[in-house]
Amino acid sequence: MLSLIIIFISACGSKKDDTVVAASKVSISTLQLRADADSGDEQVTLDWQMLAGAASYNIYYIENTTQPGSAVMKTSGTPIIGLIGPRHTISLANGSTYWFAFSAVIGGVESDLSVIIPATPTKNYPPQAPKNVRVKAGVRQVTVTWSPVTDPDHYLLYCYWMEGLNVGEGTIEIPGQASHLQIVDSTTINWTIGEDVGTTNGLKNTRTYYFWIYALTGDVSSSSSFVA
Repeated sequence: MLSLIIIFISACGSKKDDTVVAASKVSISTLQLRADADSGDEQVTLDWQMLAGAASYNIYYIENTTQPGSAVMKTSGTPIIGLIGPRHTISLANGSTYWFAFSAVIGGVESDLSVIIPATPTKNYPPQAPKNVRVKAGVRQVTVTWSPVTDPDHYLLYCYWMEGLNVGEGTIEIPGQASHLQIVDSTTINWTIGEDVGTTNGLKNTRTYYFWIYALTGDVSSSSSFVA
């Protein structure tokens, strides 16, 4: 509750009540303010859950090697006050770990701080996951296409099949930022699991295969695309 109303009744039988209103802090655990901190090159982008009734949001952040407590965040952290939300980007130094906490202002009262979360800006931040993955079947091969992703230096394409208790999996490493098409056949697939390991077998007609792809910058990988 945003406020607590306490009513005192005079023992002398006064004709009117004396009412005292005391404001209490909004419990962040009750409000469940959820937030994310995504690292980028010399920056961190913060996203948080919009709450019904919140007029604004505050961010507190501090550079530290270990997680600070809420009291330290409030007294020593850098505040950013009065954000409308739900996203804000802060310019910060690469390689340093920063800790972030959020609060909401509802009815003129600032809530307790949210859970404290870390982020470390880095030049090698994960690229986006490939989208719009499509597969076109051919004779003992397929052509996989996807929308190009900004900044990756290569992709890793996975091929998977399952028939009863038998499974197989193979991969193709695809260099180049501009790549967005790959033919999967006996000359390109590297089988890593199943009956085709160590062979140059291609794809079998009538067998169902599943494909997904990752974008990578160095050894930093995106999340997986949807399975096609």
